[in-house]
Amino acid sequence: MEPSLTRAKFVYLLILAPLAAIESGILITYFIQLKPDVITSCCGSLFDSGRATLSSMLAGLMPIPTALVFYTVSLFTLATGLYTWRTGRGSLVLAAGSIVTFLTGVASLIAFFCLYYYEMPTHKIIPPQQRRLAFWATLCFALYLILITFQLFSSSFISR
Repeated sequence: MEPSLTRAKFVYLLILAPLAAIESGILITYFIQLKPDVITSCCGSLFDSGRATLSSMLAGLMPIPTALVFYTVSLFTLATGLYTWRTGRGSLVLAAGSIVTFLTGVASLIAFFCLYYYEMPTHKIIPPQQRRLAFWATLCFALYLILITFQLFSSSFISR
C-alpha cells in the first residue's frame, strides 16, 4: 500500500508558504522604494542625448556595420593567432589585432550584441514596425474622427 502524498504536500506547503510571503514582502518593499525620477546608470548615462560621451557615441553606431567590422577583425586576429602558433612569427601583428579586436568588441557589445541580450524595443530594433504601427494608428484616428463627425451631422439631436 502506497503512503498518501497529501501529507507530504502540506508539509512542503508549510515550508514554502512563509518563504513565498517573505519574498513577496521584499519585492513589495523594493517596488515601493523605487524612485521613478532616477534613471539607472547603465541606460541613463549610455543613451543620454544631452551630452556627447564615448558611450553615447558607441550606442549610436549602426548595429550591422559594427558587427561586420567586429567579425572581420576577429577572424583576422584568429587567423593571425593560428599563424603565430604554427610558425612562431607574427606576434606583433597578433598583439595589434588583439587590441583592435578588443576595441571593436566593446563597440559591438554596446551597438549590436546588447540588442540580442536585452531585446528592448527601444534599442533600435523596430523602426520599420514603428512606421507601420504609426500608419495604422493614424488610419484608426481618421476613421474615428469621420465616424463621430458623421454622427454629429446626421443626428436629429440639436444642441442649444
